[in-house]
Amino acid sequence: MQILGFCPFGFEGNLVTVEVDIRRGIPGTEIVGLPDSSVREARERVRVAIKNSRFTYPSDRILVNLAPADLRKPGSAFDLPIAVAVLAASRQLEELGSEPTLVLGELLLDGTVRPVRGVLAAVTRGAHDGIRRFLVPQANICEARLGGNQGVVGVASLTELPRALKELAVTRSGLKAGGDTAFSDAPARFAHDFGDLRGQPLVKRALEISAVGGHSVMLFGPPGGGKTMSAWRLPSILPRLTHSEAVEVTQVHSLAGMLDTRTGLIAARPFRAPHHGASSEGIIGGGKTLLPGEISLAHRGVLFLDEAPEFDRVTLQALREPLERREVRIVRADRRYRYPANAQLVLATNLCPCGKLGSRDVECFCSNAELHRYWKKLGAALLDRIEIRVPVGIPESFALVTGKTETSAEVRARVQAAVDLASERYKAEPFGRNGELEAAAVHRYCGLTSEARRSFLAAVQKLKLSARAAEAVTKLARSIADLAGESAISSAHVLEAVQHRRAGESEEFWETLIRAM
Repeated sequence: MQILGFCPFGFEGNLVTVEVDIRRGIPGTEIVGLPDSSVREARERVRVAIKNSRFTYPSDRILVNLAPADLRKPGSAFDLPIAVAVLAASRQLEELGSEPTLVLGELLLDGTVRPVRGVLAAVTRGAHDGIRRFLVPQANICEARLGGNQGVVGVASLTELPRALKELAVTRSGLKAGGDTAFSDAPARFAHDFGDLRGQPLVKRALEISAVGGHSVMLFGPPGGGKTMSAWRLPSILPRLTHSEAVEVTQVHSLAGMLDTRTGLIAARPFRAPHHGASSEGIIGGGKTLLPGEISLAHRGVLFLDEAPEFDRVTLQALREPLERREVRIVRADRRYRYPANAQLVLATNLCPCGKLGSRDVECFCSNAELHRYWKKLGAALLDRIEIRVPVGIPESFALVTGKTETSAEVRARVQAAVDLASERYKAEPFGRNGELEAAAVHRYCGLTSEARRSFLAAVQKLKLSARAAEAVTKLARSIADLAGESAISSAHVLEAVQHRRAGESEEFWETLIRAM
């Protein structure tokens, strides 16, 4: 039987063939194939675990080869495949058969099999490459079956290997089609409700539009206006995940080692809010162990950067490519890897470093130079990729105690109806939301009426919009039309889209900031 392991590099990962040769010679075990220190240490863990599980460790010369030899092999998930390959080569397992088997698991010295990260990714990659048998830690069994694969058997210790292999021999595997229907119709529960927001109609409308199309948002204004409060309530109005989206989200969290093995697919869209002291690798991904970053953990959800200018400039500028391509590409000397990063970026920022600019009856002492340095950290290139810019003022006191506010459930119902409309329109396309449209698709699906076209051209000329900004206005108008349940984009939709986009497009905006000092 061919034994395979798995390297959790990138979203897809790499399959690794585990070969064992036992020959006469001085007793010892050698592992080749570019193993890292944790894999080299597997020699002693495997030897002791086999002896403590009522098997016999061969008293011969053992060579373990991990192929391909030019791929670095990290982690302890190779313990169990190496142990199975050694027992198979020494003819101590009778129920192996000839079919390739993907094996994952870390061993304790008593033979207990511990859970490992990336199991869902491993099973998905194996199934894609034609593997139909999978042996995984018992603690990872629910995760391994999330993609619908039935050829999966769990094992809690090495002593269970004979039973597990017999079960694998009779298991009929196959993948169930998940489809793209909504993952769960059960009402979701959120810690924060949209009904808590009072006196900010422009903010609530902008967030509703962003939820429909997956558009990026910047909230800016003095402290106390509700920027952070608003952003934390955005997840409560986002549309439901489809089954395929839920599998993607769960797979990313599995690769990061952040998946609770006791639960099923992640049903809620993720919301990630890292601290501004996070490193570039922490936000974008990569690092020595090559893990997905916060923007990938926010895949199909929201990445919220509070006090955005406080983040490192290099980190902020590194977000530009993932926002454009909706994936992170990590290049190493020998390999190239990718992680999905189709996330809504939400930025919140004060108007100045001290935070007093724009506040009532409070004087800001920041200089013009400090103000420009503060905003320059975001940079024009990143701001150009922010589709909705919302000024957030401090609401009047009466607005905080009066007026009717809509709950998250009410807003989410409108958002879901608009998203369903867009999904039906894009059912033959690889995308499903308006914010994902590229240039060719914008021209195909965002047709303007003659009056809307005139309004659009007037706005582009007056605000001197870039090509990207003009495209963003069109996609926003498409989301606004979907919220209204209309197939055609009218002049009213375009004008509202322009209002949500225009802040920061002209020199007048920056001059107003300086005059406000």
